[in-house]
Amino acid sequence: MKDLQHVIPVMEHFSKHLDEITEYLEVFRSLLHLCSSPIKLEKSSEGLFKLKELQEFFTVLGYMIICVNNDNLRFLLIDVIRHHLTRDGPVDAEYVKLNLCHLAMECSLLAQIVGEVLELVSWNLYPCLLELAFLITTTSNRCCYQMICVGTIDTLLTRMDPDYYLQLNPGADILQKENFTEKDEMYSFSTALNILWILLKSIDNKNDLSHTFPAPSLQSLRSLRHQLRKETYQRNAHRRNDLLGVLILMLKVFPKMPLVPSGLVEDLALLSVASEIGTENSWAVNVTFEINQENLDFKKLLLISHCFTIKYRPIAE
Repeated sequence: MKDLQHVIPVMEHFSKHLDEITEYLEVFRSLLHLCSSPIKLEKSSEGLFKLKELQEFFTVLGYMIICVNNDNLRFLLIDVIRHHLTRDGPVDAEYVKLNLCHLAMECSLLAQIVGEVLELVSWNLYPCLLELAFLITTTSNRCCYQMICVGTIDTLLTRMDPDYYLQLNPGADILQKENFTEKDEMYSFSTALNILWILLKSIDNKNDLSHTFPAPSLQSLRSLRHQLRKETYQRNAHRRNDLLGVLILMLKVFPKMPLVPSGLVEDLALLSVASEIGTENSWAVNVTFEINQENLDFKKLLLISHCFTIKYRPIAE
């Protein structure tokens, strides 16, 4: 712990000059491996007195994810952070306790940085960073609020479908998805939904604070509409239902979001009557709903969404 104040500036120096001095690369990599080890205390009270240094340590690790231009180093940085926020096995009392690491991380800028970087990283790194974001959001509501304030909800919604995202952002060269497999897409979709649910629930549990958070943008809601259509058309019932569940929670905590201009209200109305009067001359003309539990749940979710839409209709319009 006493060495953190010296390690931090060394890490910052290496990360800023990696492109200029190639010899730094292996030294920096070795330093990161060393930093992934549990932090040792000389005495038990040292953790509290050195909390500021530990807080800065997490902030600097986050900033270095932005600074370095090498995805392999970014993977290593994320792994270092993960090692300090989890415990793979028992740790001796002479090392910093997990709850102290969580407290330092919560007081640092790490959550804010990760929320911002999610919009910028390559698809190759995206699943790994999502996993870190999930770990951070499950640790603290305060971290959830920090991530919401930097637009993480928008990012998660707009990056839900890589192909659709690249259609909307054709110049985003860093976000090309050559190495982004179908397995990566499925994992990212599932993790992003879990993060969205945690973020939205953190607001729902603090209704008095909801007005301080930015509502989802029109573009992100149109991305959600696209994804809901895609899952419905491809008959991915489980993913479709999960999406609608997230939308319902969004309707509850963000009554002022631009729901009508996004086209979601129109789609919800169409799907709610699909099994009764059909979907002729619409995008869902070939969609059918078999009689099973997942489709029954979907019908129930549609009815709940209508209740929220009607409740907040004057605001939504």
